[in-house]
Amino acid sequence: MLSNKIIPIGRKLCKIVYIVLFYSQGLIREVHEIRDSIKFLKDKLQSAEEAMRRLSRTKRTLEKDIAVKENSLEIDARNCTGMRKSMAMDPKVGPIFNMPCHM
Repeated sequence: MLSNKIIPIGRKLCKIVYIVLFYSQGLIREVHEIRDSIKFLKDKLQSAEEAMRRLSRTKRTLEKDIAVKENSLEIDARNCTGMRKSMAMDPKVGPIFNMPCHM
């Protein structure tokens, strides 16, 4: 009588162990996939942050270049335009600002 009860319990335990192992393997696989995704996303974030740093440096360089050029134009307008207007390129043409523009 006792042996009849042991066999079904053993089968149930085997079935339970199989189910637990089957689902735990799936969960373990899913954990590995999630970890791989996290690593991929962290690498992508690091690349994006590096690109952002490069773009910021480029932006600062361009802003400095623009400021230098704007300053040069202000200096030219303030100090050189009057002098340039009085200079003639060719006596037949007249001052440089009266020359025809060919664009």
